[in-house]
Amino acid sequence: MILLVEDDPNDVLLMRRTFHKLGLEDDLRVLSDGEEAVAFLADGRPVPSMVILDLKLPRRSGLEVLAWMRARPAYRSLPVHILSSSEEKADLARATALGVASYRTKSVGLADLEDTLRKIVGPECRRP
Repeated sequence: MILLVEDDPNDVLLMRRTFHKLGLEDDLRVLSDGEEAVAFLADGRPVPSMVILDLKLPRRSGLEVLAWMRARPAYRSLPVHILSSSEEKADLARATALGVASYRTKSVGLADLEDTLRKIVGPECRRP
């Protein structure tokens, strides 16, 4: 299961479409804010295979969620990919310090998003 934490309904729609195109729609779980993500992860079941995390989230930022995860042994090595509109160097530096697997800015087109997700999920993609 891939956990997507994204609050923008338009971005969620694009992600769902792209995951469908990649054959991963059944593997996607979407949460809309940082507090909801922490509650889900704190429950511990199911543990996602990876997290795709926006930074600008309500109630708890993506960086706060990432810091919370890295403070727990069960989530220290879980791949977390930041997909955000933020190009702030401070955000990138903090995410890198917290051990993010990748940091990518949001694409505007479906083709770009598909390419980005293929790079993130790699061999889990079922469709060519």
